[in-house]
Amino acid sequence: MYELIYKNSEGSLISFGVQPPFTVKSKTGFGAVENKIITEEQYGLDGVIKVSERLDKRDLTIKGEIIAKGTEDLFNLQHEMIKTLNPKTPGTLIYRVFDHEFQIDVLVVKAPDLPDPAKNITQAFTCTFLALDPYWSDMSKYNTLIPLAVATKKHMWPLEITKGYEFATLKSGEIVPVTNDGDVSVGGTFYFSLGAEATDPEVYNVITQEFFRFKGSFEAGTKFKLVTTRGQKEAIMTDPNGVESNAMPLRDPNSTFLQLEKGDNYFQVKATTGIGNVIVQLDFQPLVGGV
Repeated sequence: MYELIYKNSEGSLISFGVQPPFTVKSKTGFGAVENKIITEEQYGLDGVIKVSERLDKRDLTIKGEIIAKGTEDLFNLQHEMIKTLNPKTPGTLIYRVFDHEFQIDVLVVKAPDLPDPAKNITQAFTCTFLALDPYWSDMSKYNTLIPLAVATKKHMWPLEITKGYEFATLKSGEIVPVTNDGDVSVGGTFYFSLGAEATDPEVYNVITQEFFRFKGSFEAGTKFKLVTTRGQKEAIMTDPNGVESNAMPLRDPNSTFLQLEKGDNYFQVKATTGIGNVIVQLDFQPLVGGV
């Protein structure tokens, strides 16, 4: 059992599936896409030389049938589909199957094609979409914050809870493993939170030796949001009074928008001073080549 949902940028959505009213007969373009390999010939050499390769854009098609309760209901459902799948508004396709959820940003290539005349309470339809980025985001596993710190248990048995008792603490500065189970490398969102004053807070990739650092001394209560995802890169600072500002001018010039490689990654939170006051959490969604 699966469900397909199209949600446009205005918040309107259509749910496709095996149940009425928008039933799916077939779908294409959801699996693997073509690998575009660019080659060139060289004089006197057999074969060709590879120049580059990349995955092509993704073309998706959903064919199905509108099943209504009556002729007026059919008219309303047709209007709802045409209004929601407006080519002028981009959207997202959401694919849910078993306990998994995948999402991909798409453009509507053509308003719903209703080729056959309505037959009492049914109407065939075809919906076509284009995904400029061919990868699906796996939302089912990592749609939670991952602390880049080591949890230290402090409770002991027999347990006696007193005022100010702590069950555990998060210790920054340790090397923390994060696994990307997707098919390719991906960016993420790093949330910095300062419990007290700290200088030059950063996240460091132990394997690649790349880092992203905010230069300067910052007060307790300062927060940073660092987004390293393709097409969404930004750095935002929120001061202790809740005022947001662009944090890119605070970026160390040698900083890199960190990526999570496929497989195991190892991150470490650092600071020139006040390392124990810096807590960083990570949120990311693995990318897969097909569903």
